[in-house]
Amino acid sequence: MVDIKSGIMRIKGVIIITLALLLGIAALIFHFLAMFTKRWKVAIPKGVQNISNNNPHYYGFIYRHLCSSLTKVVHPCTCDYIPSTKGLQWCCILAALYLILGILVLYLKLIAAPQNASAAFLLGFVPVSLIFIALLFMLTTLILVGAYLRRDEYEDYDVILSSIPAEESVNYYRLTQYFKLNNKQNALYKQAQTEFKAYHQNNYDAHIGWSTSFEIVAFVLTFLVFMLAIFLALAKTEE
Repeated sequence: MVDIKSGIMRIKGVIIITLALLLGIAALIFHFLAMFTKRWKVAIPKGVQNISNNNPHYYGFIYRHLCSSLTKVVHPCTCDYIPSTKGLQWCCILAALYLILGILVLYLKLIAAPQNASAAFLLGFVPVSLIFIALLFMLTTLILVGAYLRRDEYEDYDVILSSIPAEESVNYYRLTQYFKLNNKQNALYKQAQTEFKAYHQNNYDAHIGWSTSFEIVAFVLTFLVFMLAIFLALAKTEE
């Protein structure tokens, strides 16, 4: 009777691990779709004319902001990922790494369960920890997208401001460099920032794109895997 009950529990465990693996693989696919598509954020002009172009822009990992010389601003002028994009990149890469490791450990648990109960027990909480870390990185990714929804847009669309004497249009980088290199008053810089952001707020629509939707799906699936991993770990401790 005990052997029959033990066999049923093992079958249930194998079914749950298999389900967790399938969900984990699906989560990984959606996460990779998010990483390698270019629509994390979308900026769409509202038909304004005082901008570099009137086309929608889509932002992903490969976007790098450029700067050109503004009046009296020559150095430093770099081409680089903005800090929020760098954070997004690292969070996505680390989330993928920990999720892959979590799935591999679940697979090892599936193999070890019928052959070595001790090894299966030791592998109990390892996938929980790995998948939890992956969840944290995914959540941080989504927070970064929401918190810096307009940040790429600020670099992409130039604006002519009344707050600065230069005749050229500026993006956020060149605006910052202008005041940094010309030692302008802090109050004037804040006024220029306010004017710049208000112009973008009034003349552009910014929202999340397909990539962020893929990442949300990946987060939900990973959370389900996390819950199944916890259930498996607790079930092993009760045996």
